[in-house]
Amino acid sequence: RVPAPCGMWQDCTLLADKRYADITRNCTSYYTCHGGTYFGHNFCNPGVVFDEVMQICNWPQNVAPPCGTRGTKRR
Repeated sequence: RVPAPCGMWQDCTLLADKRYADITRNCTSYYTCHGGTYFGHNFCNPGVVFDEVMQICNWPQNVAPPCGTRGTKRR
């Protein structure tokens, strides 16, 4: 067995051409789909999460849930 993200695969056959946050890894990585083909996972640097709107790794406070905390109040 190969540890994640190696050995992982996403079904991109019905997805638009773009990068997608990997929710199963708390958005600390993302995968790329193009032409219905999966092009692999990439990791964000420590402390940031993938922002699907901006298509970049971004600070959690700048990213809407479920990946970030933008618009939520801390208690």
